[in-house]
Amino acid sequence: MTVTIGIASILTGNERNEVLRYWDLFETKYNSIGVQSFDYPNLGFQGGNCSSIDSVKDELSNLCMELPLIEVIVEGFGFFEAPSKVVYLKVLKTDELIELHRKINDYLAKYCEDLFELYIPEYWIPHITLAMGDLSETDFNSFKESYKDYSPSFKQTISKLALVEFKNNGRVELLSSYEIK
Repeated sequence: MTVTIGIASILTGNERNEVLRYWDLFETKYNSIGVQSFDYPNLGFQGGNCSSIDSVKDELSNLCMELPLIEVIVEGFGFFEAPSKVVYLKVLKTDELIELHRKINDYLAKYCEDLFELYIPEYWIPHITLAMGDLSETDFNSFKESYKDYSPSFKQTISKLALVEFKNNGRVELLSSYEIK
Protein backbone atom coordinates (compact mmCIF):
# COMPACT_ATOMS: atom_id res chain seq x y z
CA MET A 1 0.00 0.00 0.00
CA THR A 2 1.38 3.39 -0.92
CA VAL A 3 1.05 6.58 1.07
CA THR A 4 1.58 10.15 -0.05
CA ILE A 5 4.36 11.81 1.88
CA GLY A 6 6.27 15.06 1.76
CA ILE A 7 9.30 16.79 3.19
CA ALA A 8 9.11 20.34 4.50
CA SER A 9 10.86 22.69 6.85
CA ILE A 10 8.63 23.88 9.68
CA LEU A 11 8.90 27.54 10.64
CA THR A 12 9.84 28.45 14.19
CA GLY A 13 9.92 31.48 16.48
CA ASN A 14 8.62 34.92 15.54
CA GLU A 15 8.55 33.95 11.87
CA ARG A 16 6.13 31.12 12.63
CA ASN A 17 3.98 33.50 14.65
CA GLU A 18 3.89 36.02 11.78
CA VAL A 19 2.64 33.35 9.37
CA LEU A 20 0.03 32.21 11.91
CA ARG A 21 -1.22 35.82 12.11
CA TYR A 22 -1.79 35.69 8.35
CA TRP A 23 -3.56 32.35 8.68
CA ASP A 24 -5.85 34.00 11.26
CA LEU A 25 -6.41 36.99 8.96
CA PHE A 26 -7.44 34.75 6.08
CA GLU A 27 -9.73 32.75 8.33
CA THR A 28 -11.48 35.73 9.91
CA LYS A 29 -11.60 38.18 6.98
CA TYR A 30 -11.83 35.83 4.00
CA ASN A 31 -13.24 32.61 5.52
CA SER A 32 -10.25 30.70 4.13
CA ILE A 33 -8.91 27.78 6.18
CA GLY A 34 -7.57 25.46 3.46
CA VAL A 35 -3.95 26.07 4.43
CA GLN A 36 -4.74 24.83 7.93
CA SER A 37 -4.92 21.24 6.69
CA PHE A 38 -1.42 21.13 8.20
CA ASP A 39 -0.97 22.59 11.67
CA TYR A 40 2.51 23.98 10.98
CA PRO A 41 3.55 26.88 8.74
CA ASN A 42 6.21 25.48 6.45
CA LEU A 43 8.35 25.64 3.36
CA GLY A 44 7.57 22.55 1.28
CA PHE A 45 10.35 20.81 -0.64
CA GLN A 46 8.94 17.71 -2.34
CA GLY A 47 6.53 14.81 -2.00
CA GLY A 48 5.30 11.68 -3.69
CA ASN A 49 3.78 8.25 -3.31
CA CYS A 50 5.88 5.86 -1.25
CA SER A 51 5.44 2.21 -0.35
CA SER A 52 7.85 2.10 2.61
CA ILE A 53 7.74 4.97 5.08
CA ASP A 54 10.16 3.17 7.41
CA SER A 55 12.92 3.27 4.78
CA VAL A 56 12.31 6.96 4.23
CA LYS A 57 12.43 7.68 7.97
CA ASP A 58 15.67 5.76 8.51
CA GLU A 59 17.50 7.38 5.65
CA LEU A 60 16.11 10.89 6.20
CA SER A 61 17.83 10.99 9.56
CA ASN A 62 21.11 10.16 7.82
CA LEU A 63 20.53 12.77 5.11
CA CYS A 64 19.97 15.48 7.73
CA MET A 65 23.40 14.75 9.22
CA GLU A 66 24.94 15.65 5.86
CA LEU A 67 23.01 18.87 5.23
CA PRO A 68 24.22 22.34 6.18
CA LEU A 69 22.12 24.84 8.09
CA ILE A 70 20.94 27.48 5.67
CA GLU A 71 19.03 30.70 6.04
CA VAL A 72 16.06 31.45 3.82
CA ILE A 73 14.98 34.98 3.01
CA VAL A 74 11.29 35.86 2.75
CA GLU A 75 10.42 38.98 0.78
CA GLY A 76 6.86 39.94 -0.04
CA PHE A 77 3.69 38.28 -1.20
CA GLY A 78 3.27 36.04 -4.21
CA PHE A 79 0.22 34.60 -5.91
CA PHE A 80 -0.68 31.48 -7.86
CA GLU A 81 -3.75 31.83 -10.07
CA ALA A 82 -4.19 28.13 -10.87
CA PRO A 83 -5.08 25.38 -10.29
CA SER A 84 -6.65 27.28 -7.38
CA LYS A 85 -6.08 30.70 -5.87
CA VAL A 86 -3.07 30.74 -3.54
CA VAL A 87 -1.49 33.56 -1.54
CA TYR A 88 2.01 32.95 -0.26
CA LEU A 89 5.16 34.56 1.07
CA LYS A 90 7.93 34.53 -1.52
CA VAL A 91 11.15 32.77 -0.52
CA LEU A 92 14.24 33.87 -2.42
CA LYS A 93 15.72 31.06 -4.49
CA THR A 94 19.35 31.28 -3.40
CA ASP A 95 22.07 28.89 -4.56
CA GLU A 96 22.10 27.25 -1.11
CA LEU A 97 18.33 26.73 -1.16
CA ILE A 98 18.44 25.35 -4.70
CA GLU A 99 21.10 22.84 -3.65
CA LEU A 100 19.16 21.79 -0.53
CA HIS A 101 16.03 21.32 -2.61
CA ARG A 102 17.93 19.26 -5.21
CA LYS A 103 19.28 16.94 -2.50
CA ILE A 104 15.82 16.43 -1.00
CA ASN A 105 14.27 15.87 -4.44
CA ASP A 106 16.95 13.31 -5.35
CA TYR A 107 16.51 11.61 -1.98
CA LEU A 108 12.74 11.23 -2.36
CA ALA A 109 13.12 10.06 -5.96
CA LYS A 110 14.86 6.94 -4.58
CA TYR A 111 11.87 6.02 -2.40
CA CYS A 112 8.80 7.50 -4.05
CA GLU A 113 6.90 7.25 -7.28
CA ASP A 114 5.05 10.12 -8.87
CA LEU A 115 6.97 12.97 -7.27
CA PHE A 116 4.97 16.20 -7.08
CA GLU A 117 5.50 17.70 -10.52
CA LEU A 118 5.30 21.33 -9.42
CA TYR A 119 8.03 20.62 -6.85
CA ILE A 120 10.64 19.10 -9.15
CA PRO A 121 13.69 21.38 -9.45
CA GLU A 122 12.73 22.80 -12.86
CA TYR A 123 9.33 24.03 -11.62
CA TRP A 124 9.74 24.54 -7.88
CA ILE A 125 8.85 27.99 -6.57
CA PRO A 126 9.86 28.17 -2.91
CA HIS A 127 7.05 29.67 -0.85
CA ILE A 128 5.22 29.69 2.46
CA THR A 129 1.50 29.31 1.88
CA LEU A 130 -0.89 31.73 3.58
CA ALA A 131 -4.17 30.81 1.85
CA MET A 132 -5.06 28.05 -0.59
CA GLY A 133 -7.83 25.95 -2.00
CA ASP A 134 -10.83 27.86 -0.68
CA LEU A 135 -10.18 31.52 -1.53
CA SER A 136 -12.81 33.05 -3.79
CA GLU A 137 -11.82 35.18 -6.78
CA THR A 138 -13.31 38.22 -5.02
CA ASP A 139 -11.40 37.65 -1.78
CA PHE A 140 -8.20 36.83 -3.68
CA ASN A 141 -8.40 40.14 -5.53
CA SER A 142 -9.43 42.01 -2.39
CA PHE A 143 -6.35 40.77 -0.53
CA LYS A 144 -4.07 41.68 -3.45
CA GLU A 145 -5.49 45.21 -3.53
CA SER A 146 -5.51 45.70 0.26
CA TYR A 147 -1.90 44.52 0.67
CA LYS A 148 -0.32 45.78 -2.57
CA ASP A 149 1.87 48.27 -0.68
CA TYR A 150 2.90 45.88 2.08
CA SER A 151 5.90 43.58 1.73
CA PRO A 152 6.62 41.38 4.74
CA SER A 153 10.20 40.20 5.06
CA PHE A 154 12.16 38.03 7.43
CA LYS A 155 14.87 35.39 7.57
CA GLN A 156 14.53 31.86 8.92
CA THR A 157 17.23 29.27 9.48
CA ILE A 158 16.30 25.82 8.22
CA SER A 159 17.39 23.64 11.11
CA LYS A 160 14.87 20.78 10.83
CA LEU A 161 13.16 18.76 8.16
CA ALA A 162 9.74 17.27 8.71
CA LEU A 163 8.34 14.14 7.14
CA VAL A 164 4.59 14.46 6.63
CA GLU A 165 1.79 12.25 5.34
CA PHE A 166 -1.06 13.56 3.21
CA LYS A 167 -4.17 11.82 4.53
CA ASN A 168 -7.25 10.87 2.48
CA ASN A 169 -9.39 13.26 4.54
CA GLY A 170 -7.33 16.26 3.37
CA ARG A 171 -5.27 16.64 6.53
CA VAL A 172 -1.49 16.61 6.59
CA GLU A 173 0.01 14.74 9.54
CA LEU A 174 3.50 15.25 10.95
CA LEU A 175 5.21 11.85 11.04
CA SER A 176 8.73 12.78 12.16
CA SER A 177 11.02 15.74 12.54
CA TYR A 178 14.79 15.64 12.06
CA GLU A 179 17.50 18.07 13.17
CA ILE A 180 19.94 19.21 10.53
CA LYS A 181 23.35 18.75 12.15
